[in-house]
Amino acid sequence: MDERKPAGVLDISLLDRFPATMKLGDSLYLNENLDEKDPETLRSFIASLPSLPAKLRFSCTILCTGGSAKLRVSKHKFIVRKNDVLLVSGGAILHNITLGEDFKAIALSIPSDSSFATGNHISTKLLRGYMANPQLLSFEEDEAEVLQKLLLFIRHTILSPKNTFKEDAVEGILLTMGSILSSKLAKDKGDMEEIEARKTNILMRRFLNEVSLHYMDERRIGWYADRLCVSPKYFAQVIYKESGKYAKDWIRDYVIRAAKKMLKSGNYTVQEVSDALHFANQSFFGTYFKKAVGLSPKDFIRTYSSGDHGFPQGEPHHPA
Repeated sequence: MDERKPAGVLDISLLDRFPATMKLGDSLYLNENLDEKDPETLRSFIASLPSLPAKLRFSCTILCTGGSAKLRVSKHKFIVRKNDVLLVSGGAILHNITLGEDFKAIALSIPSDSSFATGNHISTKLLRGYMANPQLLSFEEDEAEVLQKLLLFIRHTILSPKNTFKEDAVEGILLTMGSILSSKLAKDKGDMEEIEARKTNILMRRFLNEVSLHYMDERRIGWYADRLCVSPKYFAQVIYKESGKYAKDWIRDYVIRAAKKMLKSGNYTVQEVSDALHFANQSFFGTYFKKAVGLSPKDFIRTYSSGDHGFPQGEPHHPA
């Protein structure tokens, strides 16, 4: 093949030619030949494609369930076998495909402008980064079965006449698949430590955001852990590791800062501050405040009014 031959274009609409194509609007295509008894059906489809090389205008995830195939994508050569997953992003150049005997596969294709091609989850962004180059992943039998079930559930969702929220359902399945694929890639490439650091940093920032919104109503560690969908033990470990300070101390600092501001203003009584911050009673608020500041709320007001501002401060700050 002449390497200097200009690449053509493979548009996702070409997949409509395959007999077993299923579509969710124009946002997602699913092709499979699992039950196809005539191997020439797939070969005929491949032969009908425009001459290669050609640039893909869509991303493609191919799970091989039997047989094998040889492909050259961009500058990479692959042999895809049973339980392998080939990941190819839009913009890659397909040079050739050679199908082995009894090649069986499920292919999920998504155009670059599809809503399914975007997402801000860590696993989704990570997967997009890895797919800057074609990737071949080899899974154990049980792992491959999970991926096959997810792909077939997408097919079931597309075909279901009763599911009003097909896009939402498919988005959830894709997120699950993306987490499996990105986890596998991260492990294979030795990136798990970096990924874990990124996750904990994001959890820390989400926690501080939640505290800034809810500190007046909630001071329970378990409530914030539930809000962030993590276990209280893991939550506590991450917050301390990221900031060097316990979660309860972050919450306390926000509460005390608000209490000081209200007490300094002279517009609120101690009882009103206690009520505003949802303490059970003024006595409990006084104990909480004195433990943090070193002064009772009334002593704090007197000290502030007298001009002696040598009391402990301790304003919360966000880690970089």
